[in-house]
Amino acid sequence: MGTEVKQRTALKSGISMAYQVAGPESGAPMVLLHGLGDTSRSWSLMLPELAKRNRVYIVDLRGHGETEAPACCYALADLGYDVITFMDAMKIDSAIIGGHSLGSFVGQHLATTYPSRVRGLILIGSADTTVGNEAVEWLWEQTLTFEKTPPPAFVDEWQSNPTPVNAEFLAKVKTETAAVPLHVWKSVARTLLTADSRRFIGEFKSPAMILWGEKDPMFQSASRERLRQLLPHAEFKVYPNLGHNPHWESPEQVAGDIDVFIRSTAE
Repeated sequence: MGTEVKQRTALKSGISMAYQVAGPESGAPMVLLHGLGDTSRSWSLMLPELAKRNRVYIVDLRGHGETEAPACCYALADLGYDVITFMDAMKIDSAIIGGHSLGSFVGQHLATTYPSRVRGLILIGSADTTVGNEAVEWLWEQTLTFEKTPPPAFVDEWQSNPTPVNAEFLAKVKTETAAVPLHVWKSVARTLLTADSRRFIGEFKSPAMILWGEKDPMFQSASRERLRQLLPHAEFKVYPNLGHNPHWESPEQVAGDIDVFIRSTAE
């Protein structure tokens, strides 16, 4: 399936969402949520492997890619409600939710607010909280300097990786990152300055998995350990030498680990 071919659906939340779907209809439903400045393309390197046995839905979150970018609103509750109404539109009662970075915090919100809709939770490049995080503070300060779109130097730094990533893929990612509107960057950055699920995420008892790049510059080891303590039943893996985007740097390995986790949840 080409990553440029997307479908659209009108959501009860009031926006039109772009998405793709792949894999057998009989497969376990998965909904994958990308990070800030990314699109559904974020999952494309893993999609061929994940879609062998699973029914995979990948969306452009509100304000990203081909999904509408209204002036308001971008709290985790808004992004999460979009996902729930998307699942309603697709007639998905419950799904494995996989989220990277921003998408992981949307996933945490879903797991704590709509636990019956989340049969399993996969968190990539996540943390216990974004409050007080230096990288998030830096992001906010950067957004104040943007004119209409982020400058190339910011895009290069935002999408940098300690190990090589497919060059054609990364070039397309950066083009999409640069196209995210200014109000979306500011609104999401403001959300991340205050988003905090620490009081609630420990209540999620369904299967969970935490995947982390050892060289993640955004959410470092202290955040990792605190999240691990909040979800002690979660499967946990750190990838040596990888950064904030392990699913880009080593997509086959990460997809394989996720597939094993999904199969274990079905047993």
